[in-house]
Amino acid sequence: MLESVAAAEILLARGVPAARIWAETASLDTIGNAYFARVIHTDPASLRRLLVVNSEFHMPRTRMIFDWVFSLPPADPPYTLDYHTVPDFGLTEVGIEARRAKEVARMEDLRRTIPRIASLAALHRFLFIEHRAYAAGADPQSDAPPAAALESY
Repeated sequence: MLESVAAAEILLARGVPAARIWAETASLDTIGNAYFARVIHTDPASLRRLLVVNSEFHMPRTRMIFDWVFSLPPADPPYTLDYHTVPDFGLTEVGIEARRAKEVARMEDLRRTIPRIASLAALHRFLFIEHRAYAAGADPQSDAPPAAALESY
């Protein structure tokens, strides 16, 4: 089950009206999540304030990505992003450490990628031409996480 669908089910069970929940179901990773949330939901609906919720181990990279994607032009008026971190319950210490190591490596990759992508159009080109999860003919499995980190997915 997609994470966004599972999260929507939890919100519905807690009484949040269905009309207030917009699941993003197109992404395969965090960059895609930010991109598709923006182009599918926030831009067409003129939403300018967002709350991004994620796990403790994943929040630093999530924040880096969402701050970047939601600052790309055109973003006028600008977005306001708030972040809420939830604890890493249900994971072993080995799994959390493996995931943290993966997050650090991905953030290093992002530090090299972000400066060369300065618009939403450039991000679109990057995703569908270069990114392993979205580019035609690419193999997303070539970027599989280490076995110890799999429990966090």
